[in-house]
Amino acid sequence: MPTLLQRLAFLTHVGPRYTWQLVRKRLGMKQARRVHHGVSFVVPLQSPGGVQLMREGEAWMVPLLRLLLPLMPGVFVDVGANVGATLLQLRAADPDRPWLGFEPSPDNCRTLHSLIAANKLTHTTLVEAGASDHNGSGELHGVSGTDGSASLFANYHAPGHPAQKHVVSVKLVDPASMAESELAQSIGVIKIDVEGYELEVIRGFTPLIQRDRPVILCEILPVVDDSSPRARTQLGRQEKLMQELQALQYRFVHIAENGDRSDVTAPRNDVSVHAGNYLLLPAERYDELRPLV
Repeated sequence: MPTLLQRLAFLTHVGPRYTWQLVRKRLGMKQARRVHHGVSFVVPLQSPGGVQLMREGEAWMVPLLRLLLPLMPGVFVDVGANVGATLLQLRAADPDRPWLGFEPSPDNCRTLHSLIAANKLTHTTLVEAGASDHNGSGELHGVSGTDGSASLFANYHAPGHPAQKHVVSVKLVDPASMAESELAQSIGVIKIDVEGYELEVIRGFTPLIQRDRPVILCEILPVVDDSSPRARTQLGRQEKLMQELQALQYRFVHIAENGDRSDVTAPRNDVSVHAGNYLLLPAERYDELRPLV
């Protein structure tokens, strides 16, 4: 569990408005209403981690989605759906776009089901498993059952991160095995937020990426090269991920915390953990899409 100092640092970071929502939850409030980019949503405060949905999140995402979605018809695939923050971003941008979410944490899935029911969301399907390059099982390591930084790798985060001692066995599915069922429809956008597991996700989706050529929004957290075995392993995985994406012929656009975008040829390891977001564009559509975003 986080230490007292880590909790205080978190509350300082999120500010008084979010702290007030935590107080409301403690007082027994079951639901809250959040207006996000002009769209009103019901947030299930008492569901595990539900209060996290009262945070603003990436301010750049809804405007970016409103530009991209008309050009990228098809399913929005949300890999690492957590408690539904990206689902709300999508619904603020497009209320009817089909959404298929992958989430392995049982607690997060409970909250996603509550969020979907409370808002009567349609065209919204949850796969209660993590996306991978094989069907099987794994262990999810987090600070809690709704930890947004939970990883399928033990000790993934750098020293100083709260100890992720909450470990749960989870189901893994290969998206390629769903090509004639849940993923039979064309994919327009894939969002990936999986705390280090990007390589396996891309490998699992490779046949579908080759089929549909979607835009990909991917978080790749920076790695500080401190010569430790952990850093060497992660840098090696970054290199393999780049090889996979280059073979798929994708171009990288880095998204800064303030939403500024710049072309890069590799993940940036000189930025903060809040600036590890990338827009991956199929090379054959780069000249069409890049000027718009």
